[in-house]
Amino acid sequence: MKRFVIIGAPNVGKSSLFNRLVGGRDALTYDQPGVTRDYLTRITEWRGRYFELVDTGGLYRGESDLESFWRRSLSIAKDADVILFVVDASRPLTTVEYDIATDLRKMGKPTVVIGNKMDLLKDPSSHELYTLGFENVQLVSATTGRNTGDLLDLMWNFLSDDDREEPVKDISFHVAVIGRTNAGKSTLMNKLLGIERVLVSDMPGTTLDFVSETINIRDTSIEVTDTPGLRKGDLRRLTVPEMLAVKRLENRLRRQQVLLHVVDAPMGLTALDEKVIRIAEEEGIGYIAVLNKIDLAKNPEEAAKVLSDAFTKKFPWVNRNAVVPASAIQGYNIDKIRTAIRMAQYDLELTFKSRELTELIKPLEELVSGYKFYYAVQVSTLPAVVKIFANKMEMPGNLLTFLRRELKKRMGQKTALPKVILEKS
Repeated sequence: MKRFVIIGAPNVGKSSLFNRLVGGRDALTYDQPGVTRDYLTRITEWRGRYFELVDTGGLYRGESDLESFWRRSLSIAKDADVILFVVDASRPLTTVEYDIATDLRKMGKPTVVIGNKMDLLKDPSSHELYTLGFENVQLVSATTGRNTGDLLDLMWNFLSDDDREEPVKDISFHVAVIGRTNAGKSTLMNKLLGIERVLVSDMPGTTLDFVSETINIRDTSIEVTDTPGLRKGDLRRLTVPEMLAVKRLENRLRRQQVLLHVVDAPMGLTALDEKVIRIAEEEGIGYIAVLNKIDLAKNPEEAAKVLSDAFTKKFPWVNRNAVVPASAIQGYNIDKIRTAIRMAQYDLELTFKSRELTELIKPLEELVSGYKFYYAVQVSTLPAVVKIFANKMEMPGNLLTFLRRELKKRMGQKTALPKVILEKS
């Protein structure tokens, strides 16, 4: 399958074009340079042929902390079959864009120059774009969709009959890497993948998009997604891109299968970390805690035991083997994290027939006086949801928590606390 990589300077509309071509809103967009910092990939189809589309971060010059984006985006372009070089057609070409063109010509890859924002031109013309030195040029408006069909037709010409078969993505297990900014999420994800997939920087908030890749653990394909860092305080103090990323994260957090929660061990648990744990507990989501940066302790082994003991004492529903002291930067205990992910997969595969589940819950009547449990059905796994048909629809919070913990033991759940729905019968 052919790979088309979108390249360009900051704020020329690369992510808007990506969203337009894939037919969705996967990439975060805002009228400010630097919103896209990692690269996104999606499989899409046009006129019966399939291809992979890759959105990259803007190519910067002159800012030391962002210079790595330039090198990173160009390294991604080296793996492209075709490069889509996006420029802002509503303004004159810049020195940076001529520098990009020089680097792309050295690669010798087929390249299409895309003049975006043509809707802002009184007299649309692509003459200047040919000065970049490439044969294929197309004016478009990613915002309105104007000429994007023509662009797709041009891209289609690079495809062949070999690209007619839809790729099969056999993935039913999804893990989200979550945690505070600079807790080490992106470093951990890179270690799990075995490649430098996610941009790592000391600058807080480097990851603003949801970046997904597939790893293989014991012959099982698992999709792992790096998420924007959790942020504390008043959202109004954040930049608009950061605020958009936070809101998207909050909307998606409760819809995950497994949370791989990266905790900055030297800093300890914060209110934000505890919020993540409570959400996993409430929603029946698989939960794994990675106590990262344990290598910074004076005695890492002793610190690992103390922190693990304290964690499971405060959150007794969390399996001890799902609390992993680690060092993402040194690769310490990465194998144990992979084992914990396998535990979560066990929960995903754990299913009960109604008769079996009813037999598990009937003895619990003796532990919660005043309630009769007639039968139960399993609604889903990870999130683990059980519907119990009973004589009452309401149950005090502390009693419901006790019931859920007892049910977890009987079901054999490893990383998730079942969510219980009571229905009067």
